[in-house]
Amino acid sequence: MINKVVYVFFLVSCFSTVVFAEEADQLLTEASNKLSTSDYQDALELYQQAFLMGDGNAFDFYRAACAASLCENCIEREQL
Repeated sequence: MINKVVYVFFLVSCFSTVVFAEEADQLLTEASNKLSTSDYQDALELYQQAFLMGDGNAFDFYRAACAASLCENCIEREQL
């Protein structure tokens, strides 16, 4: 019985990690698309959401910083 509980817990934890990683990757892709269309505020918000999920590499952080510096109306840029 305990083996089944451990097995189910392991499967659920693996699945949730994959789901969060896919969602964060999707947010980063969407943020990059917003940045390329000069929608800096939306891009910055999407980058922040992805970073809160624990995802992102140095290039993503650089692009978020670029979005923050180019955004004229962003209050959030002070929090980056």
